Amino acid sequence: MAATKYTELSNKLSVLLAESSSNSESQNAIACSNAVILVNESALTREEKNAVVEAIGNTANPSGYYYENNGIQAGLDAIKKIETEVSASQSAAPTRLNLKNLKNLVSDGTIFSVEFIKRSNGELRKMICRLGVKKHLRGGDKAYNAKHHNLLTVFDMEKGGYRSIPVDAIQRLCVNGQAFSFGEVPHG
Repeated sequence: MAATKYTELSNKLSVLLAESSSNSESQNAIACSNAVILVNESALTREEKNAVVEAIGNTANPSGYYYENNGIQAGLDAIKKIETEVSASQSAAPTRLNLKNLKNLVSDGTIFSVEFIKRSNGELRKMICRLGVKKHLRGGDKAYNAKHHNLLTVFDMEKGGYRSIPVDAIQRLCVNGQAFSFGEVPHG
C-alpha cells in the first residue's frame, strides 16, 4: 500500500523527534525550525500546512519568548487529526456522478452495485449488476430506446436477467469500492 502524504510527513517528523532529544532552548528552537521546514516542503495543502505549523509553534513557543519544547509531537498529533478528518469526509460524502461518467467507469463490464427506488411500489432496491451485456441479438435492436425513456439497462447478476433502472431513481452506486451519489457532476 502506498504511503499517503500524511504518513510520509509523520515518518519524517518522527525521525526528527527521535534525533532531537535535547531539552536546551536552542536545540528546541532548531528542531522546531527543522520541523516547520519539513512541513512546508510536504505535499499537504496550504491550509493543512498552516494548521500543522501553528500546532508546532504554539506548543514549542507558547509565550513567544522561550522554547519550552520542540513542538514536533503536537505537529504529529495535528497531522493525525487532519488525516482522520479528511478520511471521514471522503467516506461520508459520496462523489457525484452522471450517466455518461457511469458508463465510462463501468464500460468494461465491471460489476457494480446500485441502489434505486422502484417505480412500482416506491421501495429501495439494491442490485448487483453490470453494463456491457447486449440485450438483443446481433443485427437486431431493442424494442424501445432506453436513453429516450431515461432508463439504464443492466444485467442483474443475482437474477441472471436484464433490468431497466430509471436513472432519476438511482440513489447510490458502488464501483470498485467507491461510493457515488447520482446527479450532476459539479463544475468548477
